[in-house]
Amino acid sequence: MIEVRDLHFSYRYAGGSIDALRGITLTVDHGEFVAVMGPNGSGKSTLALCLNGILTPTSGAVMIDGEDSGAPGMRWKIRRTIGLVFQNPDNQFITSTVEREIAFGLENLGLPSRDIRDRVERTMAAFSLERYRHTAPHNLSGGEKQKVACAAVVAMEPKWIILDEPAALLDRRGEDQVFQQIERLRDLGVGVILITQNVREALSAERLVLLDRGHVSADRTPPSFEPGEGLESLPAVRLATQLKQNGIGISDLPVTPQALTDELHRAYGNRSFEIRVSEADHPGPASPSPALALSMPPQPTGTSSDTTGAGATPRSPEQALIEMQDVDFSYRHGLQTERPALCDVDLRIGAGDSFALVGPTGSGKSTLALHLNALLRPDRGRVFVQGEPLTNGKGRLAEVRQFVGVALQYPEDQFFLDTVFDELAFGPRNFGLSESELPNLVAEALTMVGLDPDQFSSRSPFTLSYGEARRAALAAVLSWKPDVLVLDEPTAGLDAQGRGAIVQLMRSLGAAGRTVIIISHDVDLALEECTSAGILDQGKLVRAGPPGTLVADDLLLQVGLALPEVTQVMRHLNALGWPVSGAVASVSHACAEILGALS
Repeated sequence: MIEVRDLHFSYRYAGGSIDALRGITLTVDHGEFVAVMGPNGSGKSTLALCLNGILTPTSGAVMIDGEDSGAPGMRWKIRRTIGLVFQNPDNQFITSTVEREIAFGLENLGLPSRDIRDRVERTMAAFSLERYRHTAPHNLSGGEKQKVACAAVVAMEPKWIILDEPAALLDRRGEDQVFQQIERLRDLGVGVILITQNVREALSAERLVLLDRGHVSADRTPPSFEPGEGLESLPAVRLATQLKQNGIGISDLPVTPQALTDELHRAYGNRSFEIRVSEADHPGPASPSPALALSMPPQPTGTSSDTTGAGATPRSPEQALIEMQDVDFSYRHGLQTERPALCDVDLRIGAGDSFALVGPTGSGKSTLALHLNALLRPDRGRVFVQGEPLTNGKGRLAEVRQFVGVALQYPEDQFFLDTVFDELAFGPRNFGLSESELPNLVAEALTMVGLDPDQFSSRSPFTLSYGEARRAALAAVLSWKPDVLVLDEPTAGLDAQGRGAIVQLMRSLGAAGRTVIIISHDVDLALEECTSAGILDQGKLVRAGPPGTLVADDLLLQVGLALPEVTQVMRHLNALGWPVSGAVASVSHACAEILGALS
């Protein structure tokens, strides 16, 4: 059993300290599956590091099977007993290849060579990592790195495994692989402590522990959520809420697409719809329902299908603000270890558009983003910004990088100064803004991402939690007000409040005519909040267009992503004979379709 007794921990830095844990007391039994949630900065990752012995408590104790983790000689035992997958996988890697990374822990456990080889092979197969066997971990995409970090710890089969946001950067296929391995470990009696901001992941646990400002605010078996604790962020819950507000009788708030479908069909499925959709009339969700013209109310966006997630009309091709023509790019181009990342990419994004790029782990999304302000250059093809090609001229590059701001996937990669204020002021200073303007610009940018300027301006960026750092990195790009904002996984690891702030920010920027490009595995967010989207797979842009066109068939599933939850609901209803379209990607449009079918 793991026992945490009145645990306190403070981070100390020049000029002050931060109390991260303030009297945590809890226990975790052998084989138990516990989810830990809480706002960004509530102490979740700090607790994980204390449990694993990486951090030494300021006071209090962590007991492992009755032994104090602080006792002499216990550190080695703790590391054998409790495996930890870091929130940032880069902090975990120490070897030169994926194969060696997975083998490293097993070698330190002193296992026989044959057993090590067997476990490495089995684990690589379980996580679909065979093709990266000889690849350096630091050369992988963010999602691929998360899979390797999980695999390296899972292979050791510890008594407990702590996973800190293990699927935040993973596509649905990678997420499923991680949780399949969690189930396999549980079958072996391994205890699991899952730190997450994902409500659905938490609901799969046996128990839920909520942290708030370093305290345990709730401990619930089985997991449950009160209003305001994140349940309302689920698309199925938001759709159910909108339907209830429009007079549709739904007794509970279903948290899954299937549960919402069952609830609706149980209450209203015995109605005789004006035209039944048969298999012959409607061969699949890709086709519009023949009853749609009769039952569909006027669209809120003025379109006949779910063409715009946020309601704006896509611009014409002549108005392209950013354009990529036949772009190819490979890492280590021309070398024996060359790794293709982009292939024949053609893309046009109009002024004022909000564009989402989705795709599986390792598909080249972040690589494409870095081409948009010339942080990377194509091996072949050209990139245009404002109709002009990106050139090597120093003045042109400075102009483009002021015009196109990129918030990186890993926020800590952007930080290099002593305070959050200096980080946010760096861009405006370099672009010639006066010192007198900086305080207001910094305060405005922090407020836009939901961070209190009085609380965060003087903080070191390196003392921020992962979610706080992500928002601060975004604010650092917002501070000079670029015309185009590129956000790489902007909501990964954010709590419900932070996610809400980013969504509101995207809407505000769109309303102000700014161009927003997001890179995300979160298809629900991407296809609901953006006016257009594209699917990238193995470096190729396999489809681009209005959100409704991306869910008109099974292409998302074929590349390893999930369908948006709203789309799943509509497809389920359509299969049950409801006269609704399956090519719907937004909550508002789904609500309108269902109301139209019932009217």
